[in-house]
Amino acid sequence: MSTKSHLPNPAPVVVTDPVLTVACPGFPAPVHEAEADLFCRQAAMPSHDQERLEAAHLAVVGCGGLGSWIALAGARMGIRRMTIMDADCFDRTNAPRQMMLASDIGRPKAHALANNLVPHMTNTGTITAVALSFHEALNHIKEPPTVMVVGVDNNSSRLAASKWGLEQGVPVVFAMLSTDGLRAQVFLQEPGGPCLSCVLPNLEVNSNAPCAAAAVTSCMLAAAHATTAVAAVVMGGLAPPRWREVSLDGSTERLGNPSVRTGCTACGSND
Repeated sequence: MSTKSHLPNPAPVVVTDPVLTVACPGFPAPVHEAEADLFCRQAAMPSHDQERLEAAHLAVVGCGGLGSWIALAGARMGIRRMTIMDADCFDRTNAPRQMMLASDIGRPKAHALANNLVPHMTNTGTITAVALSFHEALNHIKEPPTVMVVGVDNNSSRLAASKWGLEQGVPVVFAMLSTDGLRAQVFLQEPGGPCLSCVLPNLEVNSNAPCAAAAVTSCMLAAAHATTAVAAVVMGGLAPPRWREVSLDGSTERLGNPSVRTGCTACGSND
């Protein structure tokens, strides 16, 4: 029996104020002084620094199949402050792989995701959602984040985020999927190191590369490695490779630390 629904998508919600800030109460305090700390398990991991993690400001560009799960991971790990941005609205085809509810159809992804993340925020904190493209959202970023994650499907935003990170001295983690949805690529751009254009010099600024067959499994694969890079930047200690490419079937596993590309016009390297 077919599971298809022929009900149309609701009309997109008209947003009068693109910026939404929600307060997160966090999980309840211990009921007894002998109760284990909320973060005791992850705090026992090598090089984990919960204090630095909680003090970080995480910015997430793209609230879909990559950004939504990365934001969820940040919320669960105890990050207190996040800024998320996306100009799109949720539609029915997003549901199998993105963190959305049935009531979110037609709503701006950034605003809906912010509300959906509130019960997942283990710490008290705030989430600021900007329902604008990255280029427009820049005007609403008043304070540079500790680290930015970019999980979008267009090179214009990727390259703009790369440039912004270089100018602001902010590390940027790029999470990407192949067009068939089977391979995940993650690149960490750090100040003084190679930029996105050093590693992928042939990116066409006007090109989009949406995943034609992405599933939640491939999205989570990319999100896991991107979150690892975020944690390394925020807490130090760990030193993951700058570039990682992995596949769902295990056929691809490439790690590397690419160097600055001589003559890169994006970062102005002459090395």
